[in-house]
Amino acid sequence: MFNWSTPLRYLDLSLTFFSGEIPYSIGQLKSLNQLSLKACDLHGLIPQSLWNLTQLTHLDLSFNKLNGEIPSLLSNLAHLTYLDLEQNAFTGLILNMFHKLIKLEYLDISSNNITGQIPSSLFHLAQLSYLDLSFNKLVGPISKIEYCGFK
Repeated sequence: MFNWSTPLRYLDLSLTFFSGEIPYSIGQLKSLNQLSLKACDLHGLIPQSLWNLTQLTHLDLSFNKLNGEIPSLLSNLAHLTYLDLEQNAFTGLILNMFHKLIKLEYLDISSNNITGQIPSSLFHLAQLSYLDLSFNKLVGPISKIEYCGFK
């Protein structure tokens, strides 16, 4: 589906009438810095190829119907500063994958079906200034929040 001759750095298809699954070929856009597929009526799992986009700084997959667990391969995207997975159908635990995302400033995984405890790795992201975990099924103490470097 994607076949451009020059390296694409920014792709925003938000609020379009695309639907279906995220194409596996998206992983071929290895120079991509920003990808926004917000509110495209996408469903299914995030393709493994997306985790090849190691230059991404901005990833917005919010307001879709993506499901399954948030893959641990997310930690491959070490340059991410912005991650929005809000209002999808993600399930399972928030795994301890965030410790490698040390540049992350914005994280929204609200309005999903995430369960379990908040992993301690979230409390050690020194650059994080926005965190929204609301409308999930999280449990356990949040006492560690007083020790984190949130601004």
